[in-house]
Amino acid sequence: MARRSGSSGPSKKPGPAQREKSKAVVDRDRLLDFFLNNPDRVLSNKELQKVLGDERSDSWTRRLRELRKPEFGGYIIRSVRDRVGLKSDEYLFPRQERREPLASQAISGRLRGEVFDRDAYTCQSCGLARGQRHDDGRSVTLHIGHNRAQSHGGKPTADNLLTLCSQCNEAESNVGPDRPTVPKTMAQVRRLPKHEQREIFDFLKSVFDR
Repeated sequence: MARRSGSSGPSKKPGPAQREKSKAVVDRDRLLDFFLNNPDRVLSNKELQKVLGDERSDSWTRRLRELRKPEFGGYIIRSVRDRVGLKSDEYLFPRQERREPLASQAISGRLRGEVFDRDAYTCQSCGLARGQRHDDGRSVTLHIGHNRAQSHGGKPTADNLLTLCSQCNEAESNVGPDRPTVPKTMAQVRRLPKHEQREIFDFLKSVFDR
């Protein structure tokens, strides 16, 4: 009886999902290197698209969102939603060191449901609810966010979680542990001109009159 060769044959080629995952890692590293080499400089969408090349131009926005997550370093990347003076197609990467990724702390489906139910499926930042639309016409998509960011020691517990829409969740991911408080917010509101105070009043009235 002939003995089988010790060779296990050719290795199995990675499937489409594995190849895409590998490409995502490369794209994320390239985008991070570009940010680290261009700190405190306003960067346009076109510049960021060029980093990954035309063939991967649809990848950079996803990789940017990932870089803000603790499991990919939790980097601060400013946008028009959280930095005055930036345009809708501009980003700013404040000077910061390369960081070690943190282990992701999963939020169970049950806990997510409890938080959504507690918050009445309403964004706790802008007040928009599931089924409504943003000013640009996009439907509201809800996410679970952290009061205290995971990168600053926040835990995935009900008292540290809140409901946020996709737009507010992107802005909140750049906010550190020093969150807005009522006294600080009131002080800022008092310094605003009357017409801007009126806009805030009208907004709050629309939220509480629902």
